[in-house]
Amino acid sequence: MNESNDGELGRCAALPARNRWSLVVLMVLTGLNAFNDNLLKMVLVGLAPKVVEGTLGQDIGLWLGAIILVPYILFAPVAGYLSDRFSKRTVILAMLLAQCGILAGTGAIFAAEAGQNSVLAALGMFFLLAVQSTLFSPAKMGILKELAGSRRLGVVSSGLQMMTMLGILGGLALGGPWYDSLFAAGATPWQAAAQPVWVVLGLSLLAVGLGWMIQPTRAQAGRPFAVKLMWEHFANLRETLGPLDLRRACWGVAVYWFVASMATAIFIDVGLQWHPDLGADGAASAASKMTLMVGLGTVLGSVLVGLLCRRKVQLALVPLGALGMALALLAAGYGLAPTTGYDASLIVLGMAAALYLIPTQAFIQDRAEAARRGRVLASMNLLDSLAGILAVALLFGLKKGLGLGPTGQFWLLALLMLAVLVRAVRLLPREIILFFGLGLFRWMYRVRTVNGARLPEQGGVLLLPNHVSYMDAFLLSVALERPIRFVIWDTIYKVPMFTGILQLFGAVPIAPARAKDAVRGVAAALKEGQVVCLFPEGQITRHGMVNEMRRGFELMARQAGVPLLPVFVDGLWGSIFSFQGGRFFTKRPQGWRRRVTVWVGTPLPAAEVNGAVLQRELLKLGSVAFAARAALQPMEGEPMTVLNRRRLREVDWLQPDERVQVCGALAKPVLEAMQGLAVKGECRLRLYGEEDLAEALVAAEAEEQVVLLGAVTSLSDPAVLERWRGKVKRVIAVLSDEAMEVLDQCVVKWGQEMVFPALVDASSGEWLALAVPDPSMPEGEEEDQRGSRPGTLGRLLPGIDPDLLVAKGWVLRADGFVLGPVSAVESV
Repeated sequence: MNESNDGELGRCAALPARNRWSLVVLMVLTGLNAFNDNLLKMVLVGLAPKVVEGTLGQDIGLWLGAIILVPYILFAPVAGYLSDRFSKRTVILAMLLAQCGILAGTGAIFAAEAGQNSVLAALGMFFLLAVQSTLFSPAKMGILKELAGSRRLGVVSSGLQMMTMLGILGGLALGGPWYDSLFAAGATPWQAAAQPVWVVLGLSLLAVGLGWMIQPTRAQAGRPFAVKLMWEHFANLRETLGPLDLRRACWGVAVYWFVASMATAIFIDVGLQWHPDLGADGAASAASKMTLMVGLGTVLGSVLVGLLCRRKVQLALVPLGALGMALALLAAGYGLAPTTGYDASLIVLGMAAALYLIPTQAFIQDRAEAARRGRVLASMNLLDSLAGILAVALLFGLKKGLGLGPTGQFWLLALLMLAVLVRAVRLLPREIILFFGLGLFRWMYRVRTVNGARLPEQGGVLLLPNHVSYMDAFLLSVALERPIRFVIWDTIYKVPMFTGILQLFGAVPIAPARAKDAVRGVAAALKEGQVVCLFPEGQITRHGMVNEMRRGFELMARQAGVPLLPVFVDGLWGSIFSFQGGRFFTKRPQGWRRRVTVWVGTPLPAAEVNGAVLQRELLKLGSVAFAARAALQPMEGEPMTVLNRRRLREVDWLQPDERVQVCGALAKPVLEAMQGLAVKGECRLRLYGEEDLAEALVAAEAEEQVVLLGAVTSLSDPAVLERWRGKVKRVIAVLSDEAMEVLDQCVVKWGQEMVFPALVDASSGEWLALAVPDPSMPEGEEEDQRGSRPGTLGRLLPGIDPDLLVAKGWVLRADGFVLGPVSAVESV
């Protein structure tokens, strides 16, 4: 897939097999390319002092260091042009073939054994290999998004960085010992250099075959090659650094390479400080070991970044990495001795560097336009090389001009990273709070998202979820990939302690008295292509069931011309942040890492949605969520018992101080559900048959706050009415054939405030609707949520598909209450 399919890649639960294989091949090729470069470098380090004299042999390390940097400076525009003009896969294949030719030429030069001329020619080949890496770099980095999409860019970037570092470490670790072992075994200096080159040539030929397996990618339209491309460095840099976000990110990467280049040079000085006898071994090995420790830390850090960036690129890791680098550099300068503690500080330095570098580079790859991504990445490489040269020059000045030793040099770099830390915290407060805050919520809740791909990856969307607890907004932010702006009442928005953070997260304040302003504000955010979340109930449910949808959301979406997306959050009723039991916050938590599932519905056109339609969509999502719970899988022989039990737990049908007595000829599933709740300790239950009404009356007189559960036919008996009047708190009336008619009679006799109807499906014994006590509400808001209403059969219970009621001829009101059908309902 090419970049035009980025949205499709993001919606895929897993990448297509061809893309996954292409990424694996790309990682292997990247590691092999770095391995070849560094192995040849170490072979030349071993060869040159043995076959030539003077500065060419003694300072071969400096020659090689300069040769590596120069192509990135000279050919940056060409590298960017090739990656933008042609398919990145084509560029990668061309560079793999070029590598084979360069290695073959290098092997032939070593075989010629022409003394200093052969060394100079080999350095020329090493220069060509550096040019090959310069041209290879933008293509290998730029193709990542085309193969993986934006959402997985953090993961694949960390994999690319890890393989690059493994290749570098492998080449550095193997090249020198391989050369030395061949020379010690009797090979001439030239033979000892040629043999490893022939081996890696064979590996490079294998790499060409692997390269053909990479998924083909689309070539970008662009201008034809012109000679003036060769010196468009600063024009490309100016273009790359134009957008503010890219400019900041590119400078951030350049700071990393500044620190890395200076630290590498410091390692050499530290090695000489530990081993001052130039005639003895030790200094070079010590410097190599330090580089190895940093590289090992970078590999570990890359793995960590891959785990943390599974969902998206996490820029909050950048300040964390800057802090880690600063602390590690301070520790390295303080404990400057060949100890385990010093090695540990270098490993931490490498890990922190990965946290800092990888997300920044991934952000640049993601934000760069497809048509100029190659130029952007090449310009980034140019800036990095210039930063490396500046670092070495500055280090020379600090040593020669100020006499600053390695400890002071490390601490100076630490101060630089602390300054970067301060800057990053100021630029990324939202990302930092989200990363650590949402990380805390992921630790507290086990959040699962179902059908998350239904959220469009781009464009405005109005999210419309149910509202169960004070944690809903945070858990939606955890569950969904895109940043979400939440609509919030202005009374909360204006609280001084909340205003700053709500502004930071782009909350949209609304006031009931300024409804038009609220509609315009939300519509404007949607037109900008943002995801806005509005809780259409306007309040947290205080009885566990979905409330009436408030008006206004339709107009917001219609003005913006965006789809509506119903979302159902399942699993939060009963948490300390819900209103179960008649209170917030003061309940005992029900276990740790509560399971929460966020179900994403189908996007709906704004023109076709009103409050009733949205309510039905949310209830249907809720029924699917309810049925999918693992805890609801019924035991054999008692499916309705399990479901009814769970439904009654999901609503506040029983007050804490109430006792329950069951009387009347009730269906077996009803009694089983009640008995199951009693066994669980969720109600205090006594069972009486219809013939035991006298005994039930005696028990009611001895109890306080008794709730009777019985068939309407029994409760309408005048004798029952007279004997129980004033002795029970309320009655749950299970409906019979004459549902509405007998219920009305019962209401007349007992009083509306005492009769709470329950609708049960006769064929299955499934509870469908139930009237519950009115929840406690703030003063002036008593009518906003009701548990029962005259002339209705109660609210639809959680997990009931509203289509089921419609199919049976029942009517669901817009406020969630059920009306009886024209014809009589089936009996219990």
